[in-house]
Amino acid sequence: MTVSKLDQTLRDESLATRLANEAKDAGLVLCHWKSNQRLDLSVQGKTDLDMSIPPEQESRLRVLLKDLGFIEFRSRPWQHYAGVTDWLGADPVTGIMLHLHLHTRLLTGAKAIKEQDLPWLELMNAEVAPDPVTGINIPPKAFEAHLLLTREAIKSLNLRGQILTLKQGGIPVTRESRVEMTWLLKQCSDEEIERWGIMLWGSERWKRMKPDFKDEILWSNSQFRRLRTEISTSLAPHRSGTALGHSARFITMRFTSYLHKFQARLDSTTSSGKHVIGHRAPIIAIVGSDGAGKSTVTANLLKWLSWKADVTMVYFGTNHGWFRRLRSAILRIKPSKNIAQPASHLDKQTTKTIHPRSSFPLWLQAVKWAVMARVRLHFQRKGQRLSCNGTIILADRYPQTEVKGTYDGPSRLDIVGLGVLGRFLQRYEHRVYKKITSTQPDLVIKLIAPLEVALERKPDHDSDAIAAKVELTRSIMFGGAPIVEIDAAKPLDEVLTEVRRHVWSVIRVTAEEKRALP
Repeated sequence: MTVSKLDQTLRDESLATRLANEAKDAGLVLCHWKSNQRLDLSVQGKTDLDMSIPPEQESRLRVLLKDLGFIEFRSRPWQHYAGVTDWLGADPVTGIMLHLHLHTRLLTGAKAIKEQDLPWLELMNAEVAPDPVTGINIPPKAFEAHLLLTREAIKSLNLRGQILTLKQGGIPVTRESRVEMTWLLKQCSDEEIERWGIMLWGSERWKRMKPDFKDEILWSNSQFRRLRTEISTSLAPHRSGTALGHSARFITMRFTSYLHKFQARLDSTTSSGKHVIGHRAPIIAIVGSDGAGKSTVTANLLKWLSWKADVTMVYFGTNHGWFRRLRSAILRIKPSKNIAQPASHLDKQTTKTIHPRSSFPLWLQAVKWAVMARVRLHFQRKGQRLSCNGTIILADRYPQTEVKGTYDGPSRLDIVGLGVLGRFLQRYEHRVYKKITSTQPDLVIKLIAPLEVALERKPDHDSDAIAAKVELTRSIMFGGAPIVEIDAAKPLDEVLTEVRRHVWSVIRVTAEEKRALP
């Protein structure tokens, strides 16, 4: 296939459809086995993809998933189920992220428990057929109707079901499930429902269940309870644990989740509790001049990744709210016209761009530099700690030591009038910066905005200062970290798509490096 044909194929097919087609070509029986009413939303990355695979084919599918750019993520203790693995993939063309639950067993039951194993995988796989829109294999609608009733019946027996019964004052079945059952029954005939009823429950048991398996009476108290009893009795040999044990585990998992959030508040780390990349995740810095769109791109990436991945944003600038309030308070007490100036005044352009006039008292400048250096070191160490625990870090700006006095670098050494204490604090500041820059980000994304574009977005900013920062954006190398330059003058959608592609690439590389460790 030529490059142009390959590009066209990528544009014509979603990532989910390519997965389905390649699995079929490889002879794998991959099936989206539940909630197919929302399959179109799953393909668009708006809901999860629940796909099953025979256990003996799982290893081959894993290779295929990695080839398509999927990454296996580690679930939190309260999210993990036996027989289920979690995969995230990003479409290289659209940037759509897919969350794939890969099942080698058909499990249902309480959240974080999934105590009921359904022995129907082979029966289902024998009659799967491709969905006409997406090409993804799905089971017959009649099978899925029996499956939906079974899932709701099993869930109603546990603690979650009891709580839902009290809340709703009746049957513990959500409105969404009732709507889905109506949709399924409209898609299949009574003969198909009966055929699958006999296959799944046996002819004798199905005779008892059949009168109640009708949409208009299915969710009535007496009918649902009778059906639940038949289903529970039939599947009892395939259920693990006891009701008391399941309730205890459910409470324990919920407590563990809340404890994680409480601990995150204490150590100022992320509390999303979402999926993480094993033992280390990348630190990705977004840099650029004023008007390049750093904050917009960072916020979009944060929203995109946080749909399923554990991710947090670290801000390395100086525009912190607490600092602005402190500065205002000091200026009200003792205003000053002191200006931090370089020793040489020959380069007026450099003076203008690197050291704009400041009403901040000169004797406090050195204190400010030292404090901000320490704050940045704190955030850098926080990011490293979270990264080592599998949380993706997005850095808005990043400290560097190649240029002094601007662009998140340390102060210039040729400033006059600091005094002994000021020089001491300045030396301390530079030592802190050396600690910060001893480690580099896994990727630096440079947003390059032409001067006219940056000024259009920031009309109140100094044109010379922005021009200087545009040039610095191109020249600073951030200690040899991997760098990608993005043309920030392009339409925002194109910029975001390109940024997402590079971000996902470095996430994949980091994940593969993690697996390569002994």
